[in-house]
Amino acid sequence: MGRNLYTMAIAKALASCVAGGVVAAVAPFGWTRGDMTAEFRRVVKGECSEIRILGFRKRRGIFDGVNQDVGIQLFRKKARERRAQARLWFAYEGDSFRQVRFSARRAKRVIDPSVRVGSVVWNREDYRLRASSRYSLPLIYGGNIRPGGRLDMRVRRYRDRQYVAEAWVEDREECHAPFIALRRTLRGRPGAWTVDACLVLDPPVCVAENHVLVVELPDDIPLIEGARLVERLCDELVRQHAISGTPHITVAEVRRIVGHLVRRLAA
Repeated sequence: MGRNLYTMAIAKALASCVAGGVVAAVAPFGWTRGDMTAEFRRVVKGECSEIRILGFRKRRGIFDGVNQDVGIQLFRKKARERRAQARLWFAYEGDSFRQVRFSARRAKRVIDPSVRVGSVVWNREDYRLRASSRYSLPLIYGGNIRPGGRLDMRVRRYRDRQYVAEAWVEDREECHAPFIALRRTLRGRPGAWTVDACLVLDPPVCVAENHVLVVELPDDIPLIEGARLVERLCDELVRQHAISGTPHITVAEVRRIVGHLVRRLAA
């Protein structure tokens, strides 16, 4: 069902709902794509005839301490005689609903490149965040990855927490250049998504927050090939999310895409 209890709660509600009834929830909607929620998608496809999600544009302030994509979700349970596949409709506040892709399959792995989520959950754990670089490592936030593939470590809102005390960082949390830093959330809307990603060569060692995906690259990768890999990764993510209702990018899909691209570049 995934790591969050909201999927279990919705599944229990659907099991108790009468045929043709509706279950309503205000909950995160990352379940529509994530590999960890493939089982929940299978439950929804089996139980429902239609799902409508109205996504809130703001990630924060819906639930205390939660920074996720949240929306109002309506699950209409199938009538007993209906066998049609579930249809998923998505819209952000103020937009028209569009039917979006909806699959219960897990992503297939081609090869297994090193792709991971940044380890720092800055608003929940005590990492001794600071403004000074003394005895500290730079911390890359999603907001540091700017449009056009640029890493900007001088963003004003991070000024007082742009560094992490080295003593509070484990070796496995460090990111060593070169690597790709990818913001886990797309900007825009279905049909017009934008990916924020950049090739990081400097700082040579840093850490990333949990809204950033890190794609580690070989130390000897030519600069032009690294830049080409970033560009093609962004293009492929935009293509795959073209009719997707969620802006959330998963580790599995990035690993799969990068695997294909690395093979192609090596050919």
